[in-house]
Amino acid sequence: MFVRCACIALLLAMPSVLRAEPLPPPSAEAAAKATAAEESSPVVGCVTGETTVYDDSDSVSVVSPAVSGAIAGRDGKWSARGDYLVDVISAASIDVVTAASRGGVDRWNEVRHQVRLEGTYQPSLIGLRASGILSREPDAATTGGGADVLVKLSERGDGAFIGYERDQLVLGRRGVPFSVLSHTLGRNDIRAGVALVPSERVALSVIADVFVENGDATNPYRGVPLFDPRTAAIIPRGASIDTVNRERVAAAPEALPEKRVRYALTTRLAMRLPASVLRLTERLYADSWSLLAATTDARYVWSVSPRADLWPWARFHLQSATSFWKRAYTASAPDGQATIPQYRTGDRQLGPLSTLGAGAGGRVHLGPTEDPSSIAVKLEGGILETWFTDDLYVTSRTAGLGTLSLEGAFR
Repeated sequence: MFVRCACIALLLAMPSVLRAEPLPPPSAEAAAKATAAEESSPVVGCVTGETTVYDDSDSVSVVSPAVSGAIAGRDGKWSARGDYLVDVISAASIDVVTAASRGGVDRWNEVRHQVRLEGTYQPSLIGLRASGILSREPDAATTGGGADVLVKLSERGDGAFIGYERDQLVLGRRGVPFSVLSHTLGRNDIRAGVALVPSERVALSVIADVFVENGDATNPYRGVPLFDPRTAAIIPRGASIDTVNRERVAAAPEALPEKRVRYALTTRLAMRLPASVLRLTERLYADSWSLLAATTDARYVWSVSPRADLWPWARFHLQSATSFWKRAYTASAPDGQATIPQYRTGDRQLGPLSTLGAGAGGRVHLGPTEDPSSIAVKLEGGILETWFTDDLYVTSRTAGLGTLSLEGAFR
């Protein structure tokens, strides 16, 4: 479970692709066929099958096959979609190796199943969107759901929403029933956003989220080494497992504050250029643990033909550490009683880091001449390099990821 969060964050960081230009107008015969189809079918929809593969230099591999389907009324008043995802995780990362010295596990294998459903109904100016999620794996279970009130601001596509979602995560140990050993983390998301279409060539959206987490978020597998204060001061960045085991005076389970408030502001801008689209995303983040972060995504999509799109993409992420982060935590006993820090963690995602990524992708439409957008194949890949600037064991990580998908539309 502890390797899943970082991997999935990387997989989800890649935004979906917007077609650069509409297809050329159909012939009179094709237009007649399309009109007949519209009259006979009141709905439109699509089905997508996708597999994403992730592998990094820390010996973590994730294969994520997924299938999704969406359907909507041709009048635009309602829509529904469902997604099913499987994460097959195999890891011999430094987290697993350091835990193995106590647990006897030399490699981590795990499968996660996730189902998400969403429905929208907006007959007029006011609408409602509802969603639910269910996720299961050997040592964790998530259930949740939420709803958003939608407001239509104009006929050209301007709109706004405000909503709430509640998830409950139960964490335990693999092979041990939750009734015997588990702890719970409640996650609340209060959100609002606005989407503006100032012209036919520009679309802008701004979304604000406030996440409130209550409960025990500690990783039940993670132990934190403790050092004598004099030794802690000279433990080098990237110290090896042997060095840590030789110099540490004790080890303690991870301990985190039981409340965390997160704030995020996400801005997306899409600009349609001649035969291309430029998409920019900026996300600013802060939380009550004093972690600050900024993430920038850029993608340039152009239509090389009526049937093919190509795009390069780039991503940069920079973050500070939480207020209680330390490369080497100390244990001291000035009066004969050992004292250890109240909060302590070995989770590198809570320390200072930066990530730079780049890649490219393409989509080819394989459908019939009158509707080439009905079937499409997409291939995308990239490399991400992460630098950990104040951490034990690891100073950098190189990750590669790729996605292959088949999309089918009906109308």
